[in-house]
Order: sequence, then C-alpha cells, then structure tokens
Amino acid sequence: MLVRLWIAAAGAVLLMLGAVSPLSADDAELQNAVVKLFDTGWEPSFKARALADDQFAAAARLAPGDARVSYAYALVQIKQHRYPEGAKRIDELLADERENVALWKAKIWLSMLTKNYAAAMVEMEKLSQLVPPEAAEGAAEDAHRDTARFLGRLVGFLEGPADGAVSAAIRDRAKRQILDRLGPARESAFEEGRSRVSDQFANLTGAKEESAEAAKTAAEAEQQRLAAELKAKAEQIAAKGEELDERREKLRSEAKAELDAIAKEDEPLVNELARLSSLATVPQQQLGQISVEISRLQSLADREKDPARRNFLINDINRLAILASRYDAELAALEARAAAVAAQRANVQRRYQQAQASYAAQFGQIQSTLVDLDKQQKRTAGEQQRNQRPTTGDTRRARALATQAAAFTTYEEFPLEAERQRVLDSFR
Repeated sequence: MLVRLWIAAAGAVLLMLGAVSPLSADDAELQNAVVKLFDTGWEPSFKARALADDQFAAAARLAPGDARVSYAYALVQIKQHRYPEGAKRIDELLADERENVALWKAKIWLSMLTKNYAAAMVEMEKLSQLVPPEAAEGAAEDAHRDTARFLGRLVGFLEGPADGAVSAAIRDRAKRQILDRLGPARESAFEEGRSRVSDQFANLTGAKEESAEAAKTAAEAEQQRLAAELKAKAEQIAAKGEELDERREKLRSEAKAELDAIAKEDEPLVNELARLSSLATVPQQQLGQISVEISRLQSLADREKDPARRNFLINDINRLAILASRYDAELAALEARAAAVAAQRANVQRRYQQAQASYAAQFGQIQSTLVDLDKQQKRTAGEQQRNQRPTTGDTRRARALATQAAAFTTYEEFPLEAERQRVLDSFR
C-alpha cells in the first residue's frame, strides 16, 4: 500500500520530469549518466557522496535543466541521508511544478523525518489543496484516496508517536482543514491511513509495555532470589564471625591456662636457682678471703729468713689450701646443681616460647579470617543495598521497541527503489 501510494503519482511526476529538457542530450547517453549516478551514489558513505556529486555534475552538463537528473540526484541524497540537501533539491523542483503531488509528498516526508513538524503541517495543508473535494473516476480517484491515506498517516503519527511535539490545538485545526478540503468522499481513506498508524503505534507500544513488564517481573523475581541469596550469605558470614570470635576467646583462655601452667613450672626452678645462688655466696666469699690470705702468707714466707718461722707460714698456707679445696668442691657442687636447674628452666622457657608462638600464629590466622569476613560483609551489604533499587523494564528489546514506535520511518518509508526505477523507466 505504501509503495502504491507513491507510484500512483509517479506517472505524473515522470511525465513532467521527462518533458522539461530545454537542451536535450542523447537519451541513451543521458540514461547511462543517470544509471551511473544511481550506481555510484547508492551507498551512504563519504566516498559514494563525492562520486555522486561528480556524476551529477557530469549528468547535468549533458542535459542542463532536465528534471529527471535533479530528481535522481535528490533520491541519491536521500539514500545517503543527506536530508537537508535532498529537501533543497525537491524545493527547486517544486518551484517549477507547484502542483506536483509526488514532489509535495517527498517534501513533507523529509520535513517529518527531520522533525520539522510545523513546516510539515503547512505543507500537508498545501498538499490537501491539490486534491479536489469532488469524487473523480478510476485511477484519478485512486490517486486522490492514496493521498488522503498518506495525509491520514501523517496526522496519525502527529497524534500518536509524535504527540506533544506540536500544539494539539494547532494539529487538530490543521486536521479539520485537511478533512474539509479532502471532502467526505476521502474521509474514510484519511481515517484508514490514520487508524493504520494508530493501530501500529498501539501494537508497538503494547509490545514494548509487555516486554518491559515481563522484564520487570523477571527482574523482581531475580531481585528476590538474589536478596534471599545475599541474606543467606550475610547470615553465613555473621555465623562464621561469631564462631571465630568464640574460637578466639576459647583460644585465649587455653593460651592463658597453658602459659600460666608453664610459668608455674618455671617458678620453682627460678626459686631454686636463687637459693643455690644464695648458698654459693658463702663459699665464694670464703674462697676470696682464703685466696687473699694465702697470697699474704706466701709473700711473708718468701721474705722470711728464719726457717722455723718460714715453715710455720707454709703450714698455715697448706691448712688454708685444704680449706679452700673444700669450699671449691662445695661451690662446684652448687654450680653443678644450678646448671641442671638452669637446663630444666631452659627447656621450660623453650616450651613457653613455642606455645606462645603457636598461639600467636593461631590468633593471627583467626584475625586474618575475621578481616576477610569483614570485607565480605561490607561487599555483601553493598550488594544488598544495590539489589534494593527499584526494578525497571528497561531492556534492550524494550528500548528497541520504543525507538521503533517513535520512528517516523516505521509508519512511512520513502519508496526509494520504486522511485529510482520510475526515473530509469522514463528513458524508455
């Protein structure tokens, strides 16, 4: 139906296009130039744009003023999304053919596509003036009804997808004026076109809402699932933390008990060493005094000239040496006992240090695990907070449907391929 709308008016357009050629070139050569224009410019790329510009200039030199060349170039510009330039080219053609319905449709299509809705409504009123209010016969009436459907679709787009883009009062006034000019015979065709857009828009909007609702329902279910999972995870972390706290307290109690027990073992050894040290004080002092006395007597004996006196001194020295050996033996015994106690104490201290190191390692491991659990707890709390955000149905499909529903080309495409063929057919 859409292509037929444009084709219905194409015959009149191309008759005009083929007739306006004040400096006609050889049709075959001109046809080849137009074919090349289409071939080189039928891609929306920068290279194709430059090639199309050059080819248009070459074709225009063959037939200056031939409307078919200008119209072909306008189609190429539309294909390349050069809408302002295409609209300018259409305006130039309309300057010579103000009552050409197809050109007006192209102009309105470009205004709607570029969201120049105010200009589009003015152009729609001008197009409606080209349709006589009285019913015609045959193909002429079919073309008028197609124009009415086209205008209906445009109004339907302004009422639906583009609602709010223009004042409702201005839009409704333009709609009434268009209907008045079309006449009762075309009102049903106008309404058919308008309803088609309204129904399509409603279907797309409904599909988008259904998709969004389904996505929101799925998101809410996922949110609930994740909330339960995060809650269980948080409870596990808390339970693990409590378990480690209890374990740490128990370990602290065990450490204190064991270290106290070892320290208790060490206490009598310390006392024994102190006692032995105290006992060794007397023989040490006696040995010191005897050593001093022996040195004094030896010095006197070395200077004594009287043999009797000298023997007396030596006898005293020998007596003191025997006494010193007794004290030395007593001191050696005390030192041996002190060494044995010291060895026992060293073993006790080693056990104390080993136990202390073992408990410190266990405390460190528990503390490291608690720090890691704290990090997990914070991450889980953050995830729970994010998971509590309101769910939406904003999915890729919903966005795509919303974009499709709002796009003018969803409801009215420009029949580029058909129009291109019409231009080429005009050379036959």
